[in-house]
Amino acid sequence: MFIAVVLLAAVPGAAAEDGHHQHHIAVSGGIALHNSKNSGFVGIDNIYRFESNFALGVFTEQVRGDYDVNAFGEMFGKYFDNGWKVATDPGVETKIKENKNLLL
Repeated sequence: MFIAVVLLAAVPGAAAEDGHHQHHIAVSGGIALHNSKNSGFVGIDNIYRFESNFALGVFTEQVRGDYDVNAFGEMFGKYFDNGWKVATDPGVETKIKENKNLLL
């Protein structure tokens, strides 16, 4: 993940020729429901889209309330001219109260 952060920070943000911005930053928040338990969550991701339409990014999510979870990882993907994309997001989820790590 450190390598992805360095790559994203080292590449200047500029608009691609097709009109799409090369940097995509998104923040989300809401309520997570699981087995009749409620928790609030906030997440952020940063994706950089190269001119070849290959994408590299990082994400993190924090969940707090009846259950506490931290998740983080990297994103690798390919955008297609018809609007579709294929991506994989390997990462780690940490269940804080159980001190347990799960592969995403």
